[in-house]
Amino acid sequence: MTHLLQTETNTTFDRYPAVFSAASSRLPGARRLLSFGCSKGDEIFSLATQYFNQSTIVGVDRNQECLEEARNRITEFDIRENTIKIELSDQHWLDTLPKFDCIFAMSVLCLWPHTEKMDDISGVFPFDNFNSAIMLLDTLLKPDDLLVSVSSNA
Repeated sequence: MTHLLQTETNTTFDRYPAVFSAASSRLPGARRLLSFGCSKGDEIFSLATQYFNQSTIVGVDRNQECLEEARNRITEFDIRENTIKIELSDQHWLDTLPKFDCIFAMSVLCLWPHTEKMDDISGVFPFDNFNSAIMLLDTLLKPDDLLVSVSSNA
């Protein structure tokens, strides 16, 4: 299912400071976070260094090259040992994870910029794709905790 989501890998460090700050305020004691579609790691490094420095952050993505780049960049940051885990996103692996306090799905539940000028994206990004992703993420989330999604095509 995740292969039907965002394929663009552009990202920047601390791209959503207001969103990350609000999530940090809402869940100050969050122990486990998931960055769904972590790309090259900018989101996980932002979260680990600026907003959730006492949390374990798991970053998952389908793009092996991006994951390798993220793994290689860990040493660039002053991060507690074993704070970050970077893994390939596949259904079997996701099914084995303990529940998360907060899940970030930032600019991943979309097909941007491919859909930028489209009035109707249902032919390339049906609502069922979005809904399936949300349902999957919901199964990974602890009850009453936080799912954060920004820049989605729903």
